[in-house]
Amino acid sequence: MRMPSDNLIRILGELQLASPKVVAQCESSVKNLCHDLPDFDSVWLDALVQRSVLTAWQAQVLQGSEDAAGLLSAGDFVLQQPLGEQTFLGASRQNGRLAVLRRLPERSDSDHEEVLLTGWRTLLDRLDGIRSGAPDSIELPRVWIDGEQSQFVASGFVPGYTLEELIIRGGRLPWQAVAEIGRQLLEAVAWLESCQLYHSHIVLRNIRLNAHGRMCLVNPFAHHMQSPYLSFRSDLKLDDIECTAPELVSSGRMVDSQSELYSVGCVLWNLLTGRSVFLSTDPVTRLSKAAERDVADARSIVPDCPDWMAEQLLAMTRRTPELRPESALVAARHWNARAPKGVPLSRRLLKQMPERDQTPQVAKRGKQPERWKAVVTVSAMLICFVGYSIHRGILPLPLQLTGAVPTDSESSDSDGSDEIAIREAPPTESDSDGLLMMPSPDAGGVVLLQSGRVYRAADIDYDGQLYIEATGDEPAIIRVADQSWIVDADQVSMSHLQIESDSDTNRPLLEAMCGNLQVNHTLWQSSGGCVSVRGTSGVESSVQFADSVFRGTGDGILLDRAVLSCAFRNCLATSTGAVVRVSHESGAFPVVRAERLTVSQSKSLLDIVVGDPDSVLTLQVECVESVFATSTATAGLIRIAGPENWRPDRLQVLFSPPIQGNGAIVSSAVNPVIYLDRSLRQMVALSEKQIENRSLMLVEPTFAAPSGSASPWAGFELTDFDGPKLSPQLPGVDISRLPIPVNPEMGATHKNSVMTGEE
Repeated sequence: MRMPSDNLIRILGELQLASPKVVAQCESSVKNLCHDLPDFDSVWLDALVQRSVLTAWQAQVLQGSEDAAGLLSAGDFVLQQPLGEQTFLGASRQNGRLAVLRRLPERSDSDHEEVLLTGWRTLLDRLDGIRSGAPDSIELPRVWIDGEQSQFVASGFVPGYTLEELIIRGGRLPWQAVAEIGRQLLEAVAWLESCQLYHSHIVLRNIRLNAHGRMCLVNPFAHHMQSPYLSFRSDLKLDDIECTAPELVSSGRMVDSQSELYSVGCVLWNLLTGRSVFLSTDPVTRLSKAAERDVADARSIVPDCPDWMAEQLLAMTRRTPELRPESALVAARHWNARAPKGVPLSRRLLKQMPERDQTPQVAKRGKQPERWKAVVTVSAMLICFVGYSIHRGILPLPLQLTGAVPTDSESSDSDGSDEIAIREAPPTESDSDGLLMMPSPDAGGVVLLQSGRVYRAADIDYDGQLYIEATGDEPAIIRVADQSWIVDADQVSMSHLQIESDSDTNRPLLEAMCGNLQVNHTLWQSSGGCVSVRGTSGVESSVQFADSVFRGTGDGILLDRAVLSCAFRNCLATSTGAVVRVSHESGAFPVVRAERLTVSQSKSLLDIVVGDPDSVLTLQVECVESVFATSTATAGLIRIAGPENWRPDRLQVLFSPPIQGNGAIVSSAVNPVIYLDRSLRQMVALSEKQIENRSLMLVEPTFAAPSGSASPWAGFELTDFDGPKLSPQLPGVDISRLPIPVNPEMGATHKNSVMTGEE
């Protein structure tokens, strides 16, 4: 029996790349490769690569280095393949989790290298204090790893296409997709700016889109750490300066808000036009052109570009920094006022792209296709590509999205009212009550409902990511009968819906069994609870609500212990029960995050039912620009009920501070934390020693008068409070972004009797 050298088997075992049994299974491949020749280690490595046990880069390192184990090892991670200069994709030896590892220079007598290592450690310590408030649109460095030969900084791996790959594969993007990406990109840059941090290298390859169409800014701070100043050098690369602001060149000026905005403008201009801002392959010439003239008006290349977008791109890419917007926050506000909400176009664009598995190749077992099949496939693809290029020409044409992108004539009127074309939901039959039957998910996992129409809720069981959304901005109505509406999928995303019950039942409207639940622009109306979420066992599940309203007489959200995170962003809760109710027995407790959440009439933000009398609970609640007001005598921000022998001194509660602005405005009559004292048979306030309050202001809020307002939610808009105002906008929900109730019987939006809860 043939086997490689003992040294190779030892290294493969140490790195947990392949066991001796897996290596032995490659013997047939080795025989085919070497025939009667000696079976050197290099042949075995080729066979392991053919079977996808190793990557080609790992085999190259194992063959060319005497200390391959040290070069491939980074703490708990094994390097899989390079992603860039001194940047690698790594896989955990414990669970196979992927991470991006950036190798730092080794310690030496060089002052620069010592300062660089110290700078990274200081930065990671600083990020640990603000990481919880970071938006999903940015991936921050996480941990420091001491490898056998080098130190690494690890970040989470974001699967998906980079924007650079997206343009190369499909050409320029429609302006609606650019608007969606720009909104998320400015959100990430504005958050960094609020923390007095700057990415320093915003380019196409550092922005990724995941399978859900969400953007993520990756690899922050690394470029500035390595080269804090930019100057004309012989080793200057075009990739390093593609979107660099001209004032940073040979001036000693550090990256600031204006230079970041210039990079954002260049990236968005590139996506919109499909070409670089200045056509030059020489880095010095490129920087000279940027210093001499402003970026061209995008409308001269893309006629259907809206005026508002073209003007903002011109403002962000002015060559004089003083003429750009004063901050990323100001630019984000202007952009958000005109950009479409959500990411429907980005998501549909990605669904039409090939290779839906967007994770880079990592070492795994598998059977590769025969060589002749690969040759035939590649040849056929080349012939088709050449023929198509001769027929159409190599032009920066936009990706064609059927029914989603308006034609030139439809979008010629760029007065800011441009919207994505209304889609048509598939035709369905009606039930005995005259309600439309919900369609089944299509091939992409999308359940498309016609805006303004009423559907009978139908249980859904789907393997994969499920999308339930309306065709337009007006919500589609889903009526739920006596039993809860059950939706079972890996992940669920819902938007622009009105979910209500047609009977008085104490069951929640929706029972979601999924790993992650995302709900946007949805109105919940129920008498027995809005949504019950049962997370997937063994998976860290999360629940996110944005621009939504919870209304009724029951609890808002019921969670089980598998859900570890529950987040609200610009939501209104008027349900008379608890906003969130958790039955807790053991394990980690979910972190509740509330940003611009207004709670009115509800008895609590969080209800906890403790099952184990020996439970030791540590609760964390993050409140940012939120308001909690109620007149109920038994109201508390957090209410806890334990078993007979449970001791309340085993509870610790942390109200985390916001990074900027106000925390939570809480009515002075409300106790932050109360628990049920079974001996007294009443609710009792928790000792202040067990509460770490860094974000609550116990003051009296003042709300607007609802009479005469066009919005049914006007009575929940905060107008004043007795306390310091730490941000330009008052805390609480932005009612302009909330869904408007629809009364299908009247055929119009229902705006009355919302304040009292009467129909």
